Amino acid sequence: LSRRLAGSAPVNARDAAPSRGAVAWLWIFGIAFGLIESAVVVYLRALLGEQGDSLFPLVTHLTPAQAHAMGVELLREAATLALMLAPAMLFHPRPFLRFVAYMLVFGVWDLSYYAFLKAFLDWPASLFTYDLLFLLPTVWVAPVLAPVLISLALVGFASAALWLARRGPLRAPTP
Repeated sequence: LSRRLAGSAPVNARDAAPSRGAVAWLWIFGIAFGLIESAVVVYLRALLGEQGDSLFPLVTHLTPAQAHAMGVELLREAATLALMLAPAMLFHPRPFLRFVAYMLVFGVWDLSYYAFLKAFLDWPASLFTYDLLFLLPTVWVAPVLAPVLISLALVGFASAALWLARRGPLRAPTP
């Protein structure tokens, strides 16, 4: 039997179970980042006024200023994805648990983003309200229900996987 099955401490960090504190920080990061992203929407709508609502659906012919802003927005979206990757990469040495951590952060971020938009702007009007979800790698448009369901699935799967990882390997039953 390996040391792990025999009940001794993990030999190295790769064998260590993720701590509850580390998982809690993933949740805190996701919620805080959802707040930041929703605040950006609040500021943009305040600056653009009613024009902010007319930006959807996307116009096909952009002015040079709009094209520049679109380029900045694409960079912001890429930075958002990279920023959410950072805590996942620091979470654990095992690639699978890093992936699970990213799923958790992404799902919590997306759910909190929509929750804060509802709290700050009373938007969306319903889960069937259409939203521009992402511009990368192409334009993604869907009712808000779609990302909410996907994010709930991400959070559910990630939470279950992290709970199982904390339990450790399955032990053979003793006769």
